[in-house]
Amino acid sequence: MYDRFLVPEQVYEEVVEKGLQSEKEDIKENAKRLEKVIEQDEFVRVSVEVKKQRKGLGKGENAAIALAKMR
Repeated sequence: MYDRFLVPEQVYEEVVEKGLQSEKEDIKENAKRLEKVIEQDEFVRVSVEVKKQRKGLGKGENAAIALAKMR
């Protein structure tokens, strides 16, 4: 009577394997997203640091930096 509700072992293993595979893919996607966030965070930190350093420079030094960038 209960036999028809039992899941064959092979089907069970396939379901478990597919579940593990999808979890691995999710982990890879999350890792990629995290890498992008870290890169953006580093970029923001560097640009903030550059702005802080430029505030300490005189007008002539800012002009020299702008000229150097144009070249």
